[in-house]
Formats: sequence, C-alpha cells, structure tokens
Amino acid sequence: MLDDDVARVQELLARIKAEAEEASAQPAVPTGLAAAVLELSDRLGLYSDNESLDKTILAAAGGSQLAVDLQHVFCSGTLLTRLCSRAAVEQDPAAVTAFLRGLTSVVEALPSAAVDFVALRDVAGYIDDALAIAEHHHNAEAGSNTTSTLLAAQQHAMCQKMREAFVIFAFRCMQAPGAAERWGLSPASPALEPMLHLALGQLSAACQLAAEQPVGLAALPSKVRRQLLEQQPELEILANAHGKAWGAASLSRRLLATALEAAAQGRLNLQRLMLRAPGFIKVLDHYATQTTPQKHPHPRIQGLGVIGLVIVLLLQQRLFRYLTTPLPSQTDYPVLERAMAQRMQWIVAAAGLARLLHSTDIDAAALSPARGSSSSSGSGGERGWW
Repeated sequence: MLDDDVARVQELLARIKAEAEEASAQPAVPTGLAAAVLELSDRLGLYSDNESLDKTILAAAGGSQLAVDLQHVFCSGTLLTRLCSRAAVEQDPAAVTAFLRGLTSVVEALPSAAVDFVALRDVAGYIDDALAIAEHHHNAEAGSNTTSTLLAAQQHAMCQKMREAFVIFAFRCMQAPGAAERWGLSPASPALEPMLHLALGQLSAACQLAAEQPVGLAALPSKVRRQLLEQQPELEILANAHGKAWGAASLSRRLLATALEAAAQGRLNLQRLMLRAPGFIKVLDHYATQTTPQKHPHPRIQGLGVIGLVIVLLLQQRLFRYLTTPLPSQTDYPVLERAMAQRMQWIVAAAGLARLLHSTDIDAAALSPARGSSSSSGSGGERGWW
C-alpha cells in the first residue's frame, strides 16, 4: 500500500513538473495540472494527518530524491509562481487551496526547505481581495433563490477554504524562529494588513462555527463520536473548528506586534478593523445569553473569541491615537471627525466586552499562559501561546 502510494506520488510529481512547464504561457491553470495538484496534495495530507510525512512516504522512498522533487515542485519554481498569482486565485481557487495544503505538508516534513516567501507574501493580498469580492456578491444575493445566488455561495465557500489553507500554512511557518524576517514583514509591508485580516477573519468564522457545535460532542467517547460523525458528516466541520480557531488566533497574535507599529504609523485601514468586531461580539453574546450553565465541548472558544476582540480593539485604539494627533491642514478635519465617530464605536465594543467579562464565568485558563504545553497542533497545542 505504502509502496503504491510512493510510486503514485513520484508519477504525479513528474506529471506536474512537465505540465507546469508546458502551460507556463497559458493564462488559466490547465484542468489536468489542477487535478494532479489536488490528488498529490490529498495524498500528502492523508499521511501528514496520521503520521509525519518524513516517517512514511519519504522514508519508504529512501528520502533524498523524493524530498528534492517535493521541494522543487512546492517550495519554488514554476508551479508556485503560477498558483500564487492573482489570475490563479481569481480563476481557480480550488487549485490554489490544494497547492497550499500540499505546501503545508511538505514544509512540516522538511522544515529546512527553502521556500519562496515573496510569492506567498503576495498571494495573501490576492486571496484577501478575492474573498472581499466573493463576500460582497454573496451578501448581495442573500435571500434570493436563483442560479446566481448558488454560484455566489459556491464562490464564497471556495474563497473561505482558500483563506483557511493560507492561514494554516502561515501559522505553521510562523512557529519557526526568524519566520517574520523570512516573510519580509514590516510595518510598511503591503502584505501585513491582508495577512492580518485573513487571520482575524478565519478566527472569527471558526469561533462562530465552534459556538454552534452540539453540546457534548467533544466529550463523547472516541468510538461513539466517530459513529456520530459518520451518521452526520456535516458535524465534522464543527468538530474541526476549534483547531482552526486556535491556529488563526496564534497567527493573529504573532502578527500583532508588527501590526501595532503599522497602526501607530497610520498604515492600517480603520474601517476594516471596525467591521471585524461584530463577529467576535456575536461569539461572546452566544455564551453570555445562555440561560442555563452547560458544559460546552470547546470551552476555550470563548477565550479565543475574547482574544480576537482584544486584538481588534488594541489595533483600533492605536489607530485612534494616530488619527487624533494635531493635523497640519484644515482639509484633514473630516478625517478627524470620522475618527472620533469610529472611536465612539470602539468605546461601545469595549464596554460590551467589559460587561461580558464581569457577567459571565470565562475560563481563566483560556486567557492565561499554560505551563508545560506543547506547540503542536490539535486540542493539546492551543495552550501557552498567549
């Protein structure tokens, strides 16, 4: 079985390299190339989810040459440049998502791999733009029952999956020392704000999903839980929401220091940050409005929601300080007026957070560092990072 998988991986790598070179002049991603990337990423992901890739496929293949081929295909070169382009993000988000998932598997197995972070830094902006457009169309079509409504919903879902794949990859890479330097992130970096909003958006979405999870699902014995998920596959999305929320929260936190510097220099968009707060407030309201105490399957989600809102409020506050400094010209007064109006919105959100913290019993462990925790992913890895 493993030998067959190794042979298939090698066959797919050869096919991808050949098709990527042949299709380099074509504007769209060829169907055959996209299908090969999807299958290869699925195979790599299957082994990465159950056991380290370097202890399975790479070990069975003798390691060295297959490792070189995987790095050549995923970490640099024609395929990465092609699938990290604006055209690929707009025309084939499924192929971009598959590529990012495969890249994550390779980087986890080969942490010393030389990755072209410049192209990956740029793709954050393309994904952020594509998601904003998809959300606009999805919201505009909401409430109607037409073919265009279905297409808008499908495009929005694909862009969300693309965001999720990017956030997981960036989170994995950011755990290594010197990661920010390799990404080339600074307060003036054009990629900083898109990465920040991808992380905050993923955190908000995952927290809202986890808050909807049926009570007691995570507390069930593994065999019973597996049977339940087999009977109701849609619950798998909710069951995985906690890990996704934690990874997005960790990436947001790692970007926070640089983002605060950017906010102090007026480099972030205040209105976009204002739009982030309601999602986190909705998560906290879910817990605050419960009439009876109950053991939630993911009690730390409430803490992650608080952390997301705190990050947003901190960045807003830093921007307010920048915008309320004396301005050199009377033509800038409208900017100041808008800043003061948005400051009142910030005060309302901060007051709501304060009321929640005083009126609900938030698990203190969710907001305090945990000792002896692992940095690995999953339910045991979410502690000790704040």
